[in-house]
Amino acid sequence: MKLDVLKQLLAVPSHSFKEQQMVAWLCEYIHGNIPGATVTVDASLNVYVHKGTSQFSPCVAAHIDTVQPM
Repeated sequence: MKLDVLKQLLAVPSHSFKEQQMVAWLCEYIHGNIPGATVTVDASLNVYVHKGTSQFSPCVAAHIDTVQPM
């Protein structure tokens, strides 16, 4: 990952249960940088990215929220 993209990602506020800005950033980044990818966001703000078709698809899971400052 490019350092500038990592810095942009880390600058997005994403406190627990307030991940809307991170979801928006991820969707925009994927649409602008991964041709042919489709993005789906469900009611719980889970982000699903698909590209291409196959019988089996890998699943990568990660948290997109961060610990709130104290």
